[in-house]
Amino acid sequence: MGEEVSIAHKLTAPAGASGEEDIYEVPAAGKMIITHVFMHFPTGNEGNLQVKLVAGLRDLYPTHGYASGDNTPYNFWSKKEVLSGSVIKAKYINNDDSAQHDCYILIEGVIER
Repeated sequence: MGEEVSIAHKLTAPAGASGEEDIYEVPAAGKMIITHVFMHFPTGNEGNLQVKLVAGLRDLYPTHGYASGDNTPYNFWSKKEVLSGSVIKAKYINNDDSAQHDCYILIEGVIER
């Protein structure tokens, strides 16, 4: 059994911005098996902030499109493998030109060496 990890990240997207933020780099000589991802869009987002997690060119969660919402939690339970040296990133689009919005992300998994 590998080392269990939990990675917490608060994404703050500036008004009208799109981009990506690094969340976690998988250690060298290992791989990460993601077992659970939790995302929460607080009240006030009104669906304006869209977020997805990626590693390289691969969409991890959700596998198609973006998650969004208003006081909306998401739980993704499908297992995904991310290889050594890969960076898990949050890609985002804030469709609100007048306000920044947040998304809280928790990634749980196991590092296997």
